[in-house]
Amino acid sequence: MGFFKGGILRLTSTFLYFVAFCCSMLILGATIWFVVSFRGSTRDFGIIGISAASAVYSFVAMLLTCCLAGVSFFALMAIVFDTVFMAVMMAVAVLNRAGRVGCPDNASTTCRLFVATFAVAIIGVFAYLINIGISFIMRRRGDDRRVRKTVV
Repeated sequence: MGFFKGGILRLTSTFLYFVAFCCSMLILGATIWFVVSFRGSTRDFGIIGISAASAVYSFVAMLLTCCLAGVSFFALMAIVFDTVFMAVMMAVAVLNRAGRVGCPDNASTTCRLFVATFAVAIIGVFAYLINIGISFIMRRRGDDRRVRKTVV
């Protein structure tokens, strides 16, 4: 019964938040490794803060999507926060844009992790973008289910 009343949308949204959480944690772990190994720059500390905030938001959203996904206020808040964190992941991709050229064949782990953080940030952007659309659909479905009484 749950699959017919928005269950597929909720499961898809939960899965996308899980993808965004995994992306954030991979970026967080790789960037912390850069800082510990190479005494990273202030840019690396910014990426750590951004990815930690994204990980916390996506984890909380993943847990709350099952219960609060159809409520109009929470769907609107999800749209706003997803837009913010989509921009945050774009910022991480821009900060790691040197990784877009790839690595030579005999590259070290550092180069491969740097390229991975760039690629995973782009995956996170698309996860949040698709989730914005799903939240909008769930918000519209929640509004349509209410009975509106007209006063004559």
